[in-house]
Amino acid sequence: MKLVPFVKYTSCGNNFVIVDETDHSQLSEADMSRFAFQATSTSFGVGCDNLLVASAGVFPLPCPEQSGSNRYRIYSQARPEPILRASSGKHT
Repeated sequence: MKLVPFVKYTSCGNNFVIVDETDHSQLSEADMSRFAFQATSTSFGVGCDNLLVASAGVFPLPCPEQSGSNRYRIYSQARPEPILRASSGKHT
């Protein structure tokens, strides 16, 4: 597996690993699911409650395309797929 740069934050008893993919994607969606499992696991990785991946781009549905928006995916320890997908950006 490729090396993926990340940061780990702890706040109010929760641990988060954050991957910044706003410039370019490090991993495919399937590889990100495997990385999420390894990153959240205290046995195999750094250990955290959730993995947050910030990406450039937008969701095709249900969020409308908007210029300058970012996409966020949050992975949990218990699930291989994102538990939350969100989009943010300029709203007019």
